[in-house]
Amino acid sequence: MTWRIQRVTLTLTLTLTLTWKAARDNWGFKGYVTSDSDAVADIFDAHHYSDSFSEGSCLAISEGGCDMDSGNTYNSYLMEGVKEGYCNMSDVDRALRNTLRIRFELNLTLTLTLTLTLTLTLTLILTPSGSDLNSVFSIR
Repeated sequence: MTWRIQRVTLTLTLTLTLTWKAARDNWGFKGYVTSDSDAVADIFDAHHYSDSFSEGSCLAISEGGCDMDSGNTYNSYLMEGVKEGYCNMSDVDRALRNTLRIRFELNLTLTLTLTLTLTLTLTLILTPSGSDLNSVFSIR
């Protein structure tokens, strides 16, 4: 029984069809998808589905459509995964847009303190893609 519960967690974190097709396309879901209790870490640590935390982070964000990690795995390993080529910045940008869009729609811009699970550094923000993303949110 334990294996089945873990398998469901893995499936919900990694199944692109479930999160994207059912929630976004079929149901018109416009919010963001978040992991359950750091299920992103479990992709490597508990389930051994990936070979590292960085690969697991990239699998969750690119294949699973998981925009936020309710643990610390994205914060610690996602950019490493991008550098290693497991996913790309367009995957991270999509997830970031999904999470920030909700905050802006709820008028949380004044209290927004960037408590995102992604660590944004000046070197990331001061890039052409960072500037483009900033322009998109400034216009909205």
